[in-house]
Amino acid sequence: MLLLASMLSACGGGGGGGGGEGPSQSQAAMPPSSIQLSTPSLGGNQTVGSSQTWTIQASVADPSKFNGTIYLYVVDNQHVLGGSPQLNWLGGNQMALTLHSSGTLAAGHYKGALQFQLCRDAQCGSAYLSAPLSLPYDFTVAELPLQTVLSGLSSTTVYVGGDNSFSSSVAVSGPSGKWTASSKSPWLVVNKGAGQGAGSFTVTMATKPLAAGTYTDNVTVSSEDGQTAVLPFSVNVRPVQFVASQDSFSFSGINGGDIPAQTLRLSLNNDGQRAWSASSNAGWLQAGAVSGTTPSNIPLFVDPSRGALASGNYSGTLHLNADAIDSKDIAASLALSKASFTLPTQGIVLGGDKGRDPITPQNLQFALNTGNKSWPWRVASQPAWLKTNAAGGNVSQVAMQALQLSSDFSQAKVGTTTDALKLSSQINGDTVEGTVPVTINRDQRRLLPSKWGVAFSSTPAGKVLSKTLTIKDNFGGVLNWTASSDASWLKVTASGQTSSGSTLQLQADDSQLPMGQISYANVTISADAVDISPAVVRVAVWRDSQSLSNSVTLNGNYKHMVADPIRPLVYVGGVDGSVLVFNAYSATQVAVIPGVVAATGEMTVSPNGDYLYVLDTVNRAMAVVDLTALKKTNSWNLINAVSDSTPLLAIRPNGVELVLLGDGTAYKAGKSFAATGIQGYTLTATDDGRSVYSIDTGMSPASMAGYNVDYSEIASGSLLVSIKPGHWDWGNSSNGKSISVSGDGASLYTASGSPYRCLKVDPVSLDYVGQLPGGDSYPIDVLVLTDGRVLCGANSGSLGETLWLHNKNGGLIKSYGVWSQNYANLSEHGLVALGDSIIMAAMTARWTGTSAGYANALVFLPI
Repeated sequence: MLLLASMLSACGGGGGGGGGEGPSQSQAAMPPSSIQLSTPSLGGNQTVGSSQTWTIQASVADPSKFNGTIYLYVVDNQHVLGGSPQLNWLGGNQMALTLHSSGTLAAGHYKGALQFQLCRDAQCGSAYLSAPLSLPYDFTVAELPLQTVLSGLSSTTVYVGGDNSFSSSVAVSGPSGKWTASSKSPWLVVNKGAGQGAGSFTVTMATKPLAAGTYTDNVTVSSEDGQTAVLPFSVNVRPVQFVASQDSFSFSGINGGDIPAQTLRLSLNNDGQRAWSASSNAGWLQAGAVSGTTPSNIPLFVDPSRGALASGNYSGTLHLNADAIDSKDIAASLALSKASFTLPTQGIVLGGDKGRDPITPQNLQFALNTGNKSWPWRVASQPAWLKTNAAGGNVSQVAMQALQLSSDFSQAKVGTTTDALKLSSQINGDTVEGTVPVTINRDQRRLLPSKWGVAFSSTPAGKVLSKTLTIKDNFGGVLNWTASSDASWLKVTASGQTSSGSTLQLQADDSQLPMGQISYANVTISADAVDISPAVVRVAVWRDSQSLSNSVTLNGNYKHMVADPIRPLVYVGGVDGSVLVFNAYSATQVAVIPGVVAATGEMTVSPNGDYLYVLDTVNRAMAVVDLTALKKTNSWNLINAVSDSTPLLAIRPNGVELVLLGDGTAYKAGKSFAATGIQGYTLTATDDGRSVYSIDTGMSPASMAGYNVDYSEIASGSLLVSIKPGHWDWGNSSNGKSISVSGDGASLYTASGSPYRCLKVDPVSLDYVGQLPGGDSYPIDVLVLTDGRVLCGANSGSLGETLWLHNKNGGLIKSYGVWSQNYANLSEHGLVALGDSIIMAAMTARWTGTSAGYANALVFLPI
């Protein structure tokens, strides 16, 4: 008989159909072994006129092969089945086959085999299996069938050597005759295996002697009327094995740092106790215990110092052993990252912001990212000018180190130098290096005299033949110095110190000097250290038997004027771009410097009288004139175009000559500095060039500003400017015209169109102090002489006094009306005085009332 049943496939299809005598051969089919049935045979006895149901579980090796509707063909040659077989998916890889015995079977013994085939179509033109499955059956149909009921286990799983015995009870019913129960295997023990009629016996699975493996056997119950009932038993004996919480461990971290330990939980699959031992094939892989008894928790940790590991990837194995069971290997991997120094994000700077601090150290804070673990470090290399307070030590992430860095200026070149401080640490197999950029700012150390040029004179108008200077160290230290003069007529203090009480006395002997000539001397001040630049003070003396006794006026075409700080000379711009040279003591022109500029702008002279600087308002340039040779030697291009009123001022902060312009630019030997912040209509500075003041014009209220100025050789030459704190406007002034500070910085004065007096201002706070006595409307110029006296000039528009001379305390000494007599006005920036404070010069302008316009004049006046 051929039975056909259909079922849904694993993919959800469906269908059905009938068949003929048998299925056709399968195509690309699976072997029958790809399906395993849960029972090897069908058994059980049944009463005549009844039916029994068998449900067999089938395990499928690859469910994906059943990708369509499955048709079940059953070949039942003895017609022992009744109803329709059923095939169902249980999920995953499990099927369930349900069969029913026929309820019309006659009494008797039935033994044979059923054939099963799984097909893709109703006609089984294509089968899933290459051959049918076979399922034997052996059962009896009787009026009183022999039947058994098992109470307990028929299969179990145990472990080798386990003291396990499993007993089950079997109830026997059916015929009234005798019956016996037996098995063929010594591990399957039947107890009281005989009886008559209804009864029972026990079956014990004695597994302790069994080796690892799967054991199956049957207990067969036989009655004297020839019936049998078969009870299958099976036992799976497993070997005792280690059970680990995980078969591999991964460690990672910083080489030399804290790498957390991990725990291996070790037990046996039978939950028993057994002594074990452990060993590692890698020195870095360590077990917290090398022996113990299961169950155990074994700490695993790594120690890269064993073997001095370098950063990288490593593998190792922990080998576990115990008696009578298989060993077990636990794999371990280690990923080590190279440690690194934790260093400042910015480098260390020594020498101070101006490069004049060779003493103050800086601290370098650094660490290693190794957690709590400290490692030795050392200074691997450093520049010669860098000193450290330690050559090495120990450092970690939590125990940071502070390395004190200081400088050795004697080993550093002048300017700014950046080099590397290199730290090193040997951490296991890694050499860890850290580099810190270290910059040293070193200015040129210099001796700084309070004046760079000194003007002496000996004439009937007076004698100025001595001067007291102070000598400072630009680093603020105490240096021993010596001074010498290259002229026999000039005596100087031989030596001293750069302390507050140390001075340099200059004394000229005019008896040795020729008449009517300028005599020169150079005073060289040197320190007792080779790396300190000496200072040279230029001294000039004018000796003559004649001098001005009254004012002298020279008419001409003039533009701008400046006095020489050491010579008895005044330089005046000619309308043709030349520079005219006048001797103020004789009020005569003594030289002309031709072709200096195309159009003359404002002028200034070096503080020591070396150079004359002249603005060229046409060519946006500055001409440089050597005043020793009276010759133009250079021309510097300017950042901005300049006008006829753009002021300029030569200063020597820190002994370096700079030329400031009122447009906020500055120049050093042709090198330009933009955006100095120093702007104004008039500029004035102290003798040391460290304090500069400016005043604006055409504004109400008038405003002024003070600036701290310095120059350092750091960064290839740096101009350093900061604004002084104080008021921008003061004394109700408007339309500022002039500002002048004393050489020592103690006094500051301004002139403005209003109020009608020159004003005294505090040079530190820029607060208004008071008005100078005398004066008249429209002050236009103010000038502090080298001896501290003060000139104030005004254009009052009357025939009265227009020039007032005050002592250093502001008291009025004398007034003059020299240019008002000619109905002339003092030109702006038109008041100058010689360095000996004996002769002054003024430039005036007078309206002619003709097409010629204004007529200029120079006025020389002894004061």
